[in-house]
Amino acid sequence: MLAMRTKDGTRYVLDDDGAVLARSDGPRGWDYSGKWKIVGFKKRAHSHATVSLADALDGFDVGQGWVIDWDHGTYRMWAHPTGRRLAYLAHLDATDEAAALSTAGGTGRGER
Repeated sequence: MLAMRTKDGTRYVLDDDGAVLARSDGPRGWDYSGKWKIVGFKKRAHSHATVSLADALDGFDVGQGWVIDWDHGTYRMWAHPTGRRLAYLAHLDATDEAAALSTAGGTGRGER
């Protein structure tokens, strides 16, 4: 499980493949269905190259950290507001997972 925070302070809990399980500014217990995934980051807004989620976790430079996701069959770059860029990304250990889901507003079990 992964923890991601954007520059505006929103917290996301992701599975190891980037599927969003919970977010701090979303409805509690929302079923994200595994179809909304964070896939990587762009160093600059107009960059053609994307740093994958795995490479970002390995310490690759993400530059300005523009978030790239996959939702409903479409790749998107989060461009506005600019505070939605990556501030923090890390693996969670087992003891932190339940707390992260709780503070981010989800259960990780697809409950509504």
